Amino acid sequence: MRQRDSKVLGGIFRWAQRLKTESVMTHQERRHFQQICAPLPPLITGGTIHRIRRRASADEIIFARACNTGLHHVRDWEQDRSHPRGPELKLIHLTRKRGVDVVSRGADR
Repeated sequence: MRQRDSKVLGGIFRWAQRLKTESVMTHQERRHFQQICAPLPPLITGGTIHRIRRRASADEIIFARACNTGLHHVRDWEQDRSHPRGPELKLIHLTRKRGVDVVSRGADR
């Protein structure tokens, strides 16, 4: 996801928060909105990505497939030449919490 897209989504999320504060949205509507447009997890460094991948006992190809991206992206992330954003970032955080097997099984279904 590009930075511009992240700013737009962040603006939409803040707008929804304001609507909830002003009691325009119900609690259930706000919860549904947060599920659809949840804020992204924090950015992580290449060293952290490398540790997550090693802890999951996954080589770069398996990790790239679990993150739904290419091998060159994983290598760039681990060497801090670029950073994962959007869905890839969420998948890496999910891999950290649950392991690469859980993420990969979800992709196969």
